[in-house]
Amino acid sequence: MRILIWIVLFYVSILFNSCNNSNYQNVGSVDSTNISDSGSKRIKNDYSFTGDDSDLLNIVKDYKATYTKSYDIDTSFESEKHLYRVNFSHKCLFDSSLIIPEKFVSVYGLKEFVTHNFQSSFKLYKDSTVIVDMHITKSLFSSLIDESLREYGNLLYPRVKIINQPFAVEISYSLSIPLTDIGKLVKLSFDNSGRQKTKDD
Repeated sequence: MRILIWIVLFYVSILFNSCNNSNYQNVGSVDSTNISDSGSKRIKNDYSFTGDDSDLLNIVKDYKATYTKSYDIDTSFESEKHLYRVNFSHKCLFDSSLIIPEKFVSVYGLKEFVTHNFQSSFKLYKDSTVIVDMHITKSLFSSLIDESLREYGNLLYPRVKIINQPFAVEISYSLSIPLTDIGKLVKLSFDNSGRQKTKDD
């Protein structure tokens, strides 16, 4: 059991380090430890950690801290004789609609973990014309992921890359089941006409 705990700790710590190295910005002073994980009275996330297992509680707290952080980009530049503007935002929806079952979170002493979906907003301008205006959710990557990620995965830790010649925007995510090492790197790209493509990262 303890070997399993340390395996989970190792892989989840990698995900959180990736998050901490990205350009997340705190957009609120809400104490995430006081946020209810469920919008209903059906469930309360109770933890029963003792001794060294307190490291697991820190993983839960670190994950919940992402609820009040936002990854935002608003930038303009010239490429191929056109002026492009990229506007991107990634935030927690606070919808309490993602319920992770016991088989994924039993190591934390949980029967289930109720959390929130994340969603991105993306707008791309070419000169004065908006060529892309959309919300990005995990359903956009359904063809790339298995059933467990379609049902329990979350769209986490975005990274935005802007390519100059030829112009393109690439948005990468870790589409992962919260508090686990189960996930997949996925990418959404746009060309200079706004055409989009999803693929494995």
